[in-house]
Amino acid sequence: MSLEAARALTLTDDHAQQVKVAKAANGQAHAIRRLLTTDKVATTSGAFLFVGQDAYAAKGGTITPDLFSQGDAGYADQPELVQELAEEKLDGIADEYRAIGWYEVRAQLDRPYDLYMKGSIYPATREPTDAEAERFAAIEAEIEAIAEAEGEDSARIEPLSKERDAINEGLRDFNQQQVVIGGVALWISQDGTLGKSFYRAKAEPKPKGTSTGPTPLYSNSLCADLSRIKTKIVQEAVAADPALALDLVLDSLAGQLLHGAHSYQMALEVQAKTITTTVADELMATSDVRPVEETMATRFASVPEEGRFEAIRAMATDDKMALLAGLVAMTVDGTVFAGGSPGKRHHHFEQIARATGVDIAARWSAPIALFDKMRRAAMIDLLREEVGAPSAENCASIKKKADLAVNVSGRLPANWLPAPMKIGAFDEPEGYDDADMDAEDTESMMDDEMADDEMA
Repeated sequence: MSLEAARALTLTDDHAQQVKVAKAANGQAHAIRRLLTTDKVATTSGAFLFVGQDAYAAKGGTITPDLFSQGDAGYADQPELVQELAEEKLDGIADEYRAIGWYEVRAQLDRPYDLYMKGSIYPATREPTDAEAERFAAIEAEIEAIAEAEGEDSARIEPLSKERDAINEGLRDFNQQQVVIGGVALWISQDGTLGKSFYRAKAEPKPKGTSTGPTPLYSNSLCADLSRIKTKIVQEAVAADPALALDLVLDSLAGQLLHGAHSYQMALEVQAKTITTTVADELMATSDVRPVEETMATRFASVPEEGRFEAIRAMATDDKMALLAGLVAMTVDGTVFAGGSPGKRHHHFEQIARATGVDIAARWSAPIALFDKMRRAAMIDLLREEVGAPSAENCASIKKKADLAVNVSGRLPANWLPAPMKIGAFDEPEGYDDADMDAEDTESMMDDEMADDEMA
């Protein structure tokens, strides 16, 4: 028996059970651990962390310690108590939202599988009260005075900045018009935090003549990955065009400051936020596109953190423009989150993509992994659209999905791109109403790996 297997057996002090489990698991540590914890809940699980050890113990719950784990991890011996306490806590939070007047409140242990079908809603920004405006002005004046007397790195500035940020955050809230038609979904995340999503729950009448249309070729999660790849390629093109980068900054600032647009409607948010474009390596197997942040880290590694402003001031104009282009490129965002829908920001992104003149097909081609992630029916429909019915029917008889993926890949035209990757894929449709904009739920960024793949 290995040392790891012996350690796993310490999860019980029943010698007869140790012998029985060791034999059944053939001495394999992971199998022993699984057999001994089948009826338990790990104290590192989301549900247990959400409940908390104190609340669990207060109800008489006991824990089997894992003596050889990192920290104080172990297993809750009463999983039904953990579930009961978790549901009770969730219901209490749900009642708070119901008391506010939300049209629909849903609370369950796991994230609802159908959230990707809901249209998300977002907090509105209200005007500050007289007291808030007065305090905000006082904080600004105090920060300015401290910075002038003691320097901008004074420790006294940080708490004031946090208070100012808290006031700004408090100005964003759902208004009554949103509450009366809105829904709230509550669940427990894997790290034990409360997951929340706000969506339109009260259905609006559909225009006559509309239909749900055919089943989409690409699952939500795959469409999200393709939009990230497209964003990565456009970012690369923007980084190579400083003049365009300058135009993008001016357009974003003018849109927000002159025309009242919201930052989340712009494909370029003027704030220090890098847009994540990470996708599985298998989807990038046919491309040599590098993340712009890697290129920037290499080219401008000499820019110091201390004395950065002076170093930038001393740069040659060409270097400044290259730095501008790279930093702007890192904020360009054309991604569509799993379950989200294209909105104003994506229309703006398509304008940027056209302006770069980039040839998407020259920077990326569809690898076999793309087709592996598609449904069988979707691949047949794709062949029917791109090549014709005879080719689709010919491949429909292929039994193994892996073989079908290879055949579909080989039959598609050269330089073929999936629809979400094409320039213009998210153009603003005719008759689009600004009131229908749907900037995606930011919380879904942390849950892109939800059960969308099951839909595939």
